[in-house]
Formats: sequence, C-alpha cells, structure tokens
Amino acid sequence: MTTALRVVCRRCGDVEVPIERGRLVVSMASTEPGTALQFECPRCAAVGSATIDDRAATLLMSAGIAMVTPTVPQHPVGEAPGSA
Repeated sequence: MTTALRVVCRRCGDVEVPIERGRLVVSMASTEPGTALQFECPRCAAVGSATIDDRAATLLMSAGIAMVTPTVPQHPVGEAPGSA
C-alpha cells in the first residue's frame, strides 16, 4: 500500500496524491516565507500547491516526502541580470 496525501486540486477537487508525487518547497523570499506542498494531480496532471505549517512539514518529511529549495538565478557581482 502506498502512502498518499489528500489534497485539493483546483480542477478536480479532492484527490489522493502518492507521496512520491509530492514535494515540499521551502521559500526564502522575504515576501512569502514558509513552506509549500507542491503536487501533481493524478487525474489531470496539473501542478498544485498549498502552504503548510512547520509541524505538517516535519510530519511529511518523516513520511518520506522530498524537500527542495528553489534556486535563485545567479549573476556576477556588479553586473545586472541580462546585461551580458
């Protein structure tokens, strides 16, 4: 039996997403700090997300869900992005 997350897809409504099709994304942005659960809907393949608290994130990590941090585009110091 596969562990699944019960989430709400904006297109399909309530769905169960296998744990391996979800991931936690930690936001470092000052405007939106926190953790989001991202998932791919098993019915329509749309990507959805939901903000979760630290307790939920800890529980999901202990269940085996992957945690990722978004990458920030890099550019040389003193050079504006896109000026190369």
